[in-house]
Amino acid sequence: MAWGKSAPEGDRPSWLARIEANDAALRSVHVLRVRAFDEATQIATAKALEENEHVREFYASGHRVSAPAARAWAACLAINTSIKSMCVGDETFGDDGDDGTESALETTLRGAAHGAALERLDLEYKGVRDEHGRALGKCMAQCAMRELRLGRNEKLGAVGYAATFNGASEGATLETLDLTDNALDTASASALGEFLKSPCPLKRLGLTRCAIGAEGLRAVGAGLASRASVEALEMNGVKLGKGGAHACFGDGLFTIGTQKLSITAVEFVQCEIEDAKDVEALDSFLAACPNLVSANLRGNAFGDAGLATLAKGAFGTRVPESLDLGACAITVDAADSLGFVLKASKSLALFDNAGLGDAGVAKIFGAGQGSSLTLLDLGAVGLTVEGLRAVVKAFENPQTFSDLRTLVVGGNPGAQDDEWERLVNNLRAIRPELDVAWRAADGGDDSKLTRDATGRVISVDN
Repeated sequence: MAWGKSAPEGDRPSWLARIEANDAALRSVHVLRVRAFDEATQIATAKALEENEHVREFYASGHRVSAPAARAWAACLAINTSIKSMCVGDETFGDDGDDGTESALETTLRGAAHGAALERLDLEYKGVRDEHGRALGKCMAQCAMRELRLGRNEKLGAVGYAATFNGASEGATLETLDLTDNALDTASASALGEFLKSPCPLKRLGLTRCAIGAEGLRAVGAGLASRASVEALEMNGVKLGKGGAHACFGDGLFTIGTQKLSITAVEFVQCEIEDAKDVEALDSFLAACPNLVSANLRGNAFGDAGLATLAKGAFGTRVPESLDLGACAITVDAADSLGFVLKASKSLALFDNAGLGDAGVAKIFGAGQGSSLTLLDLGAVGLTVEGLRAVVKAFENPQTFSDLRTLVVGGNPGAQDDEWERLVNNLRAIRPELDVAWRAADGGDDSKLTRDATGRVISVDN
């Protein structure tokens, strides 16, 4: 239940009465930032939650927590037996009290450490600093925490990370760790690397847009090489170009045929991977992931040569079901190399590879018979009206992309021609089961396109 609409000042939120009544239908409460959530209301809410048996999630990010409110939240978390996911506080959560006493964050963590049900703690942009590491580590060691979000805490450093990770290692229950938008110096990254070598059953690691230097990347890579439990790795925006990928994955750290990781999904969007040395290092890492299902490499301009490396290496024997090669500077000269994807994958995104053009698309459709693809994104690949006409002709063969259900062709130069719409309608007539997306993307309104967090099209709403 979300509480976000304005109401007369002094009115109690409707969900508070339901919490107090132990309403079995109320399982989740989300207090929006725009709604007042003052000290008195927080204390009343925390008190009501102490005995509540049904609320599983409470989210109230962006609201200041005073010292009295923090004590109430601490008592609540220590007593409550149903809350599994918790997020309270704003960017001042970690600030010291006015009289130099402990922060509201530390007070709250002392209660959370005794939580019987708490599994997910969201501390993103909560002013977490090194001095909070001890309290956070104790919390991680004592309660069965499965997910910790620590992103956007710019003052958190190696001391805090080490204490937190030591606690998580001792607790041995953490499965998801998100550090989005944090800066990890060498010592901090080394602490993470050591944590990855611990028995903790970590399954998902989020490092999106983290600032990590070469030595730090080397430490993270070494940790990943020893961590067989990780299933999902997100490094979108991490600078892996100019030797970064080689530092993280190179120097024989991941050996083809011997190293076996459990990773099923990787996100390397806009990591600046371009040089052959970095592509080769990335390839060795991907080759060590035999169970890979999804790989997003969008925005890395490694070009035709890089694609050839992957086609002959990591993807030479097994291709992920979903592969995003958008904005990778792939041209018509490398179109033939895409055959490995067409035969084995379910989803292929080539958005913003203008060098493919009509000739490149023709090569793709020439290899389309027997393809397993259900989604093909050919947006902004330089397709003209003549190119689309050839595509329509290719679809007349029922064996060409017979399993395809979504085709994206927006953002192409030919879409500005009146003939384009007629051709799209012809295509829909030939393949009525096929969703063809072009208008929404071309007009800058992609409300009909459902994309994942990285911009990949996953469905179309007609």
